[in-house]
Amino acid sequence: MARLLTKSCFLKGGSSCAPGSVLLRAYSSGSGDTEYLHRSIVPTMHFQKSLPSVNILTRYGQGFDRHLFALRYLAAGKGMNVPDLFQDPAYARINHNVLSTSTLTSPAVQLGGFAPVVPDGFGVGYGVHDDWIGCNVTAYPARDVKQFVQCVHQSLEDIFKVV
Repeated sequence: MARLLTKSCFLKGGSSCAPGSVLLRAYSSGSGDTEYLHRSIVPTMHFQKSLPSVNILTRYGQGFDRHLFALRYLAAGKGMNVPDLFQDPAYARINHNVLSTSTLTSPAVQLGGFAPVVPDGFGVGYGVHDDWIGCNVTAYPARDVKQFVQCVHQSLEDIFKVV
């Protein structure tokens, strides 16, 4: 839920720069204090928007994770021993993406999908338009897609109350 909240807080792209636990606690407290939530989110949004170079790099696959993936892939393709870095548990952990998303916001796209990249994950293809937001969620049978979509819907309703 925290990852979903982080992803859905900034409908125009990017990610949260405030501790997710703080915002999640504020949303889940049920206090209904939308003014507090608004005060918590607005500075975060302004800071996030001041970092366009980070957004551009990640949007076009130029983040460090893509670089490491390419190095590992090239080494394996050449039959080389994979460097120790790629055997480290931390590397495995950052590559276990339970929530894998792709934006499909384009006048040329009405519906699309994105597959989960790990067996216990979700794939979310989403679009944000002027007058509607939609998403298509995929998962392997062991995951509860219906519950996930209900959480997305509730999160967006909560966010719209504040923003």
